[in-house]
Amino acid sequence: MSIRDEIREQRMSLKGKGVKAHVSWFWSYYKWPVAIIILSLILVISVVYSIVTRKPEAANVIMLNVEGQSSLLNTDPIVEDIADKADVDLDEYSISLDMSGHLTPGGATDSAEIGQQERIVTYISAKNLDVLACDAYNFVSYANIGAFVDLRTVLSDEEIEKYEPYFYYVDEAVVDAEQDSALSGSSEEDSSDITGETQEEAEASKKVGTFKLPDPSKMEDPEPVGIVLNDAPYSKNMPLYTETTGMIGIVSTSQHMETSVAIINYFWEGPDK
Repeated sequence: MSIRDEIREQRMSLKGKGVKAHVSWFWSYYKWPVAIIILSLILVISVVYSIVTRKPEAANVIMLNVEGQSSLLNTDPIVEDIADKADVDLDEYSISLDMSGHLTPGGATDSAEIGQQERIVTYISAKNLDVLACDAYNFVSYANIGAFVDLRTVLSDEEIEKYEPYFYYVDEAVVDAEQDSALSGSSEEDSSDITGETQEEAEASKKVGTFKLPDPSKMEDPEPVGIVLNDAPYSKNMPLYTETTGMIGIVSTSQHMETSVAIINYFWEGPDK
């Protein structure tokens, strides 16, 4: 007997029986298709709702290799303080703050770290990342590819004076030359980074007490692109970076420069009182 004939026979057997019998028969044959349809509708409704109710993003911040992460996993209080500092209404806008990521200095060691690298590069390319903080080794790696804005173009004169002793400089002339070489395919492989350090020296420099800020007077076109956080009055008490040298910068493709500056100020001096 074919399935069609079997279903027809089952229907004939229901004649004269009540609604309960019909419902029971229908459910026994169609419960899985119905369940799939219902779940699909719930998923569609959920996606549409999240899109419709999603708040515009006022800033996206990633902080890699933060120490004492267990005490920082709940970032809501920090986001609220940043919003106050940046004058952002969280009822109208959102601020994304990720302090949970890890990236081994010297290169990704597993699929999770590779995913982290790809996410950051994608965010930068898509103009969807505003502030990036990490250990010195990783920060220098991103600075080498021009990932950060010249802080003199976004900070006030007063802020420049305050942060100048803690600026991390790159030689933009070298950055441009490296990028041109990479595009032309003529870049030579060596173990030096943009600061003139060997890779081994750069690896060692991530430790607090051993990191040396490059001398801008020895550069052709010095640009301050980062700020060392270890001596920041507020961040050192959180703590963010104690064993490693931590730096923070504003991503060159950021669409929220003013808010990003407020975020830098927050991690330096704390919330407004």
